[in-house]
Amino acid sequence: MAAVATLFTGCASPGPPLPPSLFLPAPVKDLRAERVGDAVQLTWTTPSRTTDGLDLRLPLAAELCRDLLPTSAAEPPCSVVARLAAASGPSSARDPLPGDLQRDPARTLRYRVRLLNPAGRSAGLSAPAFAAAGEAPPPVRDLSWSNAGGGLRLLWSPSIAPAAEVVLSRAQAPPAAAPGPPPSSAAPQLLLGSPAGSDAGGSLDATGRRGSTYVYRAWRRRSVMVEGRSLTLRSEPSAPVTATLLDTAPPARPAGLQAIADGPAVDLSWEPSSAPDLAGYVVERQPGSSPDAPQTSSRASSQASLWTSLTVAPLAAPGFHDVLPSLGLYRYRVVAVDTAGNRSLPSLSVDIRSAP
Repeated sequence: MAAVATLFTGCASPGPPLPPSLFLPAPVKDLRAERVGDAVQLTWTTPSRTTDGLDLRLPLAAELCRDLLPTSAAEPPCSVVARLAAASGPSSARDPLPGDLQRDPARTLRYRVRLLNPAGRSAGLSAPAFAAAGEAPPPVRDLSWSNAGGGLRLLWSPSIAPAAEVVLSRAQAPPAAAPGPPPSSAAPQLLLGSPAGSDAGGSLDATGRRGSTYVYRAWRRRSVMVEGRSLTLRSEPSAPVTATLLDTAPPARPAGLQAIADGPAVDLSWEPSSAPDLAGYVVERQPGSSPDAPQTSSRASSQASLWTSLTVAPLAAPGFHDVLPSLGLYRYRVVAVDTAGNRSLPSLSVDIRSAP
């Protein structure tokens, strides 16, 4: 019996009983607010656990609170402007502003979110996020594009709004077989289209990759300083345009062409090209003429058209062996070609006379 008593004495104490869970959703920690056009876009992550670490019970509701600062109280109660269903994970909402908040002067809007369980209980408000009330800049209209020498030129109708800058969003276009928005791995890049005070109605994007297709959008935004906070008001984005940056830049002309006669044949060599998209080289030949022979304009023009390509496909290596059709004086030149079919200027020509 003593052994049995010892065994029971050594068991761990279960401790005091825990109170039943209220299944309160954990408060939102990452609320963000952005003024876009006549509304404020709100984003946050709805937690998947309660304040005591249990799975949430559905359905959940989210109450959006908006306050115009400054307020008469240090921490006013939640002024609910919307109530919507919520689920765990990325969440968003749009708060259309009344007319008086769409007009200047700029003021500060404070937003908070409160999550409610099926019983209508909450663990409290989220940390605040701030947005600007006031007049948003006009949207960008008539966005178009064209290929330019140094990249893609984006054009739009200029605005007389002096305080707004134009921002361009560029995303890689999805493959033709996969319609829809770009994958999340290809996040849009933001480019400055026009700084505030100098909207010229156009901008050159010289940072794209040749042969690539992009989707562009544009909007205007202006920054305001209200009560020590820097806030941004932006317009709605423009309609998207899809643009392809064509490769129209030819490789550099080949240099260092040399020719050595070897009986009824000629060996050619030249310096290799450094073009990253080089497809190869085309060798051209024409019958030469004696330096002492008189050159009339008609004869020179006729000779200029006698260049004959000696290569069916571009050569990969910077060298060529040519077997001549007959003995005599010949002239050679080389052209570099890239993968887009762009041809360089021809190299400086060399003359050589074959030997029997």
